[in-house]
Formats: sequence, C-alpha cells, structure tokens
Amino acid sequence: MEETKELSKKDKEMMVSFYTDLAKVTTKEDIEKFYKKHINIYDEVNDICQYRQSAVCVLAKKLANLFPNVSSKSVIDIGAGTGLIGKELSNLGFQTIDGLDMTKIMLDECKKTKVYRNLYETELTLSPTKGIKDDTYDAAISVGCFIGTHIPLETLEEITRMVKPGGYIVYALKDPDFTMNYMEVQGRFMKEKKLQLISMVLEKHRLECENFEFLYAYQVIFKVL
Repeated sequence: MEETKELSKKDKEMMVSFYTDLAKVTTKEDIEKFYKKHINIYDEVNDICQYRQSAVCVLAKKLANLFPNVSSKSVIDIGAGTGLIGKELSNLGFQTIDGLDMTKIMLDECKKTKVYRNLYETELTLSPTKGIKDDTYDAAISVGCFIGTHIPLETLEEITRMVKPGGYIVYALKDPDFTMNYMEVQGRFMKEKKLQLISMVLEKHRLECENFEFLYAYQVIFKVL
C-alpha cells in the first residue's frame, strides 16, 4: 500500500464529489458545466489528491530536463486548465509559454497567473488549430487531457504539427480500460516515423476516491522527427 497523507473527512468528500462529476463528462458541454461548478475548488482538490505534486511537477521537470537552457525554449500547454503546468514551467525557467483550452472559464484562470504569452480558446482536433503555424514550438506538454474522456490520442497528429522537428511532446496518459487504444495509436506515429519514443514510464498520478490510494498513469516523452 502506498503511503499517503492523512485526509480529513471534508477532503475526502470534496474529492469524491469532484471526481464523480468528472467521470460523467463526455462532451464539451459537460466539461464546461463541470468546470463552472468546481472552479472555486479546482486547485484545492488537485492539492488534496496530490495531483499537482505527483503529476504536474514531475512532468514539468521531465520536460525541463530535456533542454540545456529552457529560457530560450517555447512550449504550449495543451488543456491548460487553471494554469498549474504554466506556473510550474515558469518556476523552472521557461519564459515563452502558450496555453490551449476549450473553456473560457479556465482560460480566465490562466490569465491570472500572468505566465502565458498567448491563450487559445479552442478544442484540440485533427484539424489545424487556428492561429498556430507549423513548427511553432520547441515542446508541447499535457497532463490532464489524455484520460479517455477529454481529448482523443489521435490528436497527437495536430500536436506534432505544432512542434518543431527535434522538439518534444510530453504528456500523462491514464487509460486503464484501454478505451483509447493507446499502444496502437502511438505505434502508428512511430511506424510512420513522425515520432520517436524517448520514454514511457508508469508514475504516480493522483489519489483515487475509493480507498484513497494512488492511481498511476504513464508519463510519455516523444521526440518529433
């Protein structure tokens, strides 16, 4: 059993309510309703369930470690949310950070962090994202999107378009029921020589809401070819 911090009854109830509602999300409208309901406790829940500590901070550091000098590198935060990743990237020395999210309410929170250069209110699809040219970024990062209900993994095609050859795509992948067919999808990009797998490691992601033990997710690093 993983060692975790002691949670209060209030903490547990908050987590259960938050993630029970999140599990029901299937459409853009659902996502917007979810965030409107939980925006005031969003960051607090992420701290309680150790998502910030276990997923956000660790993945941001992995990205930073790929570059000898992060201050000169540009990165896009896919599914920027309230800006948790953006703030961590800024703390690590990144100075050029853009964010993308489909909901205005979350981008309004991102603006408050004052670490983002550009913010794009749009859904990530297989079509080119308006306003983002080919080979714009040195890296892309996503922590909470590839979880089966948010963004299809096939959108790696669009993320690859955004990132310069030689750059990196770093993301968390949590799909215990294999609904995303992630091995086949990722394998196709490698077979087509669009991406090179650098690492795919199972790491702590956050506490779950039944026994309040850790859930694990893959932390994936691809190099764009």
